[in-house]
Amino acid sequence: MADMKPLLEAALDQFWEQNVIEAASEDGASVDVMLIPLDSITACEALLGIESIVGKTLPIEEIVKKGGYQSKEEFVSEVSEAVLQYVNASP
Repeated sequence: MADMKPLLEAALDQFWEQNVIEAASEDGASVDVMLIPLDSITACEALLGIESIVGKTLPIEEIVKKGGYQSKEEFVSEVSEAVLQYVNASP
């Protein structure tokens, strides 16, 4: 299963890059607003690609954190670890 980790991380990294929401003002400066760059509903969509890597249906409620993710590092790390824990615990 450890050999799966780089594949999971790469897929999650790519998903983040394609789906992250970045806030910026019209002049290009960042905006100080409460913004979750990747909400939990969007993060659920990442599991579709991950399921093809692990060969199992994944339970959303055990993998995706409610409220979303503030950074790519948080998303990739937490989701890949949760997937690996689930896959290793499943028969």
